[in-house]
Amino acid sequence: SSGINAEWPLRPGTSEYPKWFVPLPYYTPFLFPFHIRLELLHATAFDRDRALQRIVETHPELSTGSEGRTGVRLDKDKRCVDRDSVFAQGRGIMTELASSTSLLEVYYVGEVGTGLGPTLEFYTLLSHAFQESSRGLWRLNGTYTVTGKTYVNAPNGFYPSEW
Repeated sequence: SSGINAEWPLRPGTSEYPKWFVPLPYYTPFLFPFHIRLELLHATAFDRDRALQRIVETHPELSTGSEGRTGVRLDKDKRCVDRDSVFAQGRGIMTELASSTSLLEVYYVGEVGTGLGPTLEFYTLLSHAFQESSRGLWRLNGTYTVTGKTYVNAPNGFYPSEW
């Protein structure tokens, strides 16, 4: 019925679904197209506010108000990062914000600009720092060097090194 279809996008954000439904697409992916599995991931893997924000972004007909505001506001946590110590500062930021539901927004020391661009760059730089072979985090299957830094070569995935 049309009532069920109109209400469906709000159900995952309010956890109104049977608990067996969440692992169903994992065990039977052939039953669900990719876009449905992706929507289910967004609706169940994050907190309620992020799930509702994603639902309203993908279903604009559900937005309320003349400006399309959803009533969902995610707090932003702005952090200043020094490019020379991305790994150390990133580790501290991730530890500090692990239990937070706020959005991380990064800007760099001595640089103008904040928002999505610098934040995505921060995540990229942090992921590259995790891959540096000098940290000893991963089993080595060879290395490669780019701009003076040596990284772990992991064609089959990263596996933790033995302690």
